[in-house]
Amino acid sequence: MTPAQAAALLGKVTARRAVVEDIADTSVAKTSVTCEAGETLVGGGGGFVKADTGQYDRPGPGAGLPTGANGLPVVDGAEPRGWVTSGKNETGFARDFVAVALCATTGL
Repeated sequence: MTPAQAAALLGKVTARRAVVEDIADTSVAKTSVTCEAGETLVGGGGGFVKADTGQYDRPGPGAGLPTGANGLPVVDGAEPRGWVTSGKNETGFARDFVAVALCATTGL
């Protein structure tokens, strides 16, 4: 499959974000984000960002998992609807913590 064919199948991909502000150094943060109706989760992630610039400071949080419609980790055969992520701030400064879900609408 060519990249163009994959894009036609996937449709439009939109990033959905959730932010927890001002996580103190050495503190743990957790947040989740959900795709909107008609969208399917195709990926996700999260990390700490600098509040003034929005620039990622720590792109790799401690853990991240797809979630089902109930907000819990997705089970076999269920449609993923969102992303939950957590991590410990070890940047030396207070940072915002961001979860991102990559949500697609079908191209067909």
